[in-house]
Amino acid sequence: MPDDIQRMLATSPLMAGLDPGLLGKIATAATPLRLDKGEILFRQGDRADAVWGVLDGSVTERVTGAEGKEFFLAAHEPGAIFGIVSTLDWGTRRAEAVAREETRLFCLRRRHFLGYLQSSPELCFRIFAHICEGLRHSTGALEETVLYKLENRLAKILLDLQPVAEGNPAKALRHGRVQSLPVKPPGGALALKQCNNSHGNIIYVGRVNQ
Repeated sequence: MPDDIQRMLATSPLMAGLDPGLLGKIATAATPLRLDKGEILFRQGDRADAVWGVLDGSVTERVTGAEGKEFFLAAHEPGAIFGIVSTLDWGTRRAEAVAREETRLFCLRRRHFLGYLQSSPELCFRIFAHICEGLRHSTGALEETVLYKLENRLAKILLDLQPVAEGNPAKALRHGRVQSLPVKPPGGALALKQCNNSHGNIIYVGRVNQ
């Protein structure tokens, strides 16, 4: 199992390229765990005392309201390492984590995690950059939610998923209201454009030159 963990760490976006000796120590200190589909890894409000990594399968983090309404925060696929912030600040889990399918993970306890951060400036920098990226993403999502309408956000998401030149489809939608959108990024405003072809009524996403 430590070999499986070290191979995962070596290809993880967060730890790829780090000293193999360090990755070997992390893999040896880590504890493997297997979850069945639907099994809960931790609950919202639990004390955070470990960082988790996904070897195979997937884990979803979700928040459930008092009336049972669920809000999904993140989906962690193989190679993902999560639970970092609450482990660093000695806080509690912000969400519930549940296996979406049969999943293999590893657990790295806080005392080991902090020890490796202290011994490796490169790992410490990687973790710092990871936290900053998450903060930037959260700030951007909040800005879009507050400042832009739903259709504006939809157009932006589609363009981000598949950037295209003017006139080429970024994403085909079978439903929706067609309209120009008053968002003005570089290159022109975003727009949803309707077009009829042999496949039926298709909506394209593109840029409108000003």
